[in-house]
Amino acid sequence: MASLDAIIGPAMKWKKILRQAASGDPVEMEQSDFDEDSLERLPEDVTLLLIGLPEFWISRDGGEVVVQVADTERQSIWDHKYNLSLFAEAMARAVRRLAVEGRPYEEPEVELSDPDYYLTRWTIHFDAKLPGRRIIDAARKSFEEVWNRAERMLEDSDSVLVLGKDTRAHLKRLQEIARVLKDAGYHVYLVREQPNRPGETVLQKVLRYALSSKFVIVENTDPSGHLYEFPHVAKMAECVVAVLRSGCCHGCSLPWPGSPTIPAMKRKPKRPRKGKRRPGRKTPSPLLNDSGEHVIPKPLPARVLGNFLVTRTEHEERAIREYVEVQARPEKVTHLEKVKTEHLRTRVLDAWDVWTTGDRYWVITNPTNLYSKRHFPSLDFTISAHVGITERVFSRQTPPVPSEEQQRLAAAWRRWEQAVEALDHAEEAEDFQAVGMRCRECLLDLVAATAKDEMVPSGEEVPRRGDFLHWSRLLADTVAHGSSAERVRQYLKTVAEETWQLVGWLTHAKNATWADGRLAVDATENVLAAEP
Repeated sequence: MASLDAIIGPAMKWKKILRQAASGDPVEMEQSDFDEDSLERLPEDVTLLLIGLPEFWISRDGGEVVVQVADTERQSIWDHKYNLSLFAEAMARAVRRLAVEGRPYEEPEVELSDPDYYLTRWTIHFDAKLPGRRIIDAARKSFEEVWNRAERMLEDSDSVLVLGKDTRAHLKRLQEIARVLKDAGYHVYLVREQPNRPGETVLQKVLRYALSSKFVIVENTDPSGHLYEFPHVAKMAECVVAVLRSGCCHGCSLPWPGSPTIPAMKRKPKRPRKGKRRPGRKTPSPLLNDSGEHVIPKPLPARVLGNFLVTRTEHEERAIREYVEVQARPEKVTHLEKVKTEHLRTRVLDAWDVWTTGDRYWVITNPTNLYSKRHFPSLDFTISAHVGITERVFSRQTPPVPSEEQQRLAAAWRRWEQAVEALDHAEEAEDFQAVGMRCRECLLDLVAATAKDEMVPSGEEVPRRGDFLHWSRLLADTVAHGSSAERVRQYLKTVAEETWQLVGWLTHAKNATWADGRLAVDATENVLAAEP
């Protein structure tokens, strides 16, 4: 160890540091111990330990200061939305990704020191001439940067699906690609290495991982099942797909960095044809529209896609086409296809993939609405949003009668809507009592709008307008008169009488609940709707 006289300086407490380092253990420090003095005087055999979350282990190696960032988290008290083991791995991948982007980070690793503890650490290199305080501040910013990047990687799904021939030596090529991606901080899926689900086909398995990936890489040097999977992934998963090929027969070469050399495929010699040669096509096929040097043809034009659909329902297509062209005017529909049907109890939702001259849309039915794919790229998320929006709309009750009937009984229906709104905001018993009061006023408004003196049999006294029970019997006798309507007449009288008794009870009920208010609102609606 260097002599004290050669090390002691005017700033940091080097004498105290060296005295504690004599035991051979790391010297515990606080952030306030670091100031504008550089760490050039720190002996190479002394390690400083800044206690906290995270911990910083600081040492010097020649002209560099090496800081090891160590973050220890405990599973039992972890309250993040992501699982601790998953987040720890994401932090290690974030360090690799940031290192590729130019950060001076090295040696990321995750250690499970105990079933309940996860340790994530990496190292950072600084110029030893920098002030100690600045080095500590930079190390803390490094930790925040890695933490935030890990969260974004999990939220944005920084996963990659690698497809290609995966047998024998070909699997090694895919694993080499996966290794390069992992070094860059990505989480890589190789279909062969992922567990199977009972009853799941290979294509379903590929789509499951493609939907959770940020992009897909297709290693296309040798033909295999991925040629069948490719169009499904590109269209249904709607993610970026990169195609790699080494030693192409046309002379192009797209090797993956670090991949082994793959011999170029040789074109088989053509056999001479006998007889008259068939004249070649003068113009290129409109379906390919290229020079023929691409392995994967260009997508089919939207105008011809419909010709390849196996099942089509013309009346449904016509309704969706008309709806979109009205809602997205002046765009015109160039292709549409039903891609999914979702059953939700009593509702059946159809999902359509619609192409127009200006955009692409998801159209969800029952009720029908369209969503631009620029804002709603995921179909599953779009269906969830559609269900949530429509449920909120349905929850706002409106009178279940024609507008003419609403106008004739405008006051009564307005009272009923006020009762519904009051029920939506009711919390205490007094609030539910107020709902009963509004329903009672609603029934009285019904009498005021429909009661007529000529309904009273001759010789009887005309009831007061506030006598709902008497007027409800007269209304029932008028609406359903005659012996053939006896059952209807009795039903109308019973419903009106029981509803009046119910809302009167609710008005004074001290232990009323939301269910009582809901029952009163529905019963009142039934009485109003029964009045022709």
